[in-house]
Amino acid sequence: MTQRIKQSDLEKRVEHLNQMLGLPNDTYKRDSDGNYVRDERGLIANPNVFYIGMAYGGYRLEQMCEGGGARDVSFRGTKQEIWDFMGAYMQGIQAGKDAA
Repeated sequence: MTQRIKQSDLEKRVEHLNQMLGLPNDTYKRDSDGNYVRDERGLIANPNVFYIGMAYGGYRLEQMCEGGGARDVSFRGTKQEIWDFMGAYMQGIQAGKDAA
């Protein structure tokens, strides 16, 4: 029997992924007062930070880009499919670290 994956489970897993890579969990930068940093175009993205994108009833793993915007890392799927995808993705990262 498989466990039912909740959105909070996906959020915890993506936090672990960011931690594995030494990345913050905030998609946008904060200043020393805890406020989001803005430039003339708006907020400043934390490049390479992973997060869960949600749209059209589906979920996917996305990654912030330098200068703003984001890229899709995974397909759009159910919470269970993205949970499984992230598990495999994290195993690949760990295998690369172990081989180095």
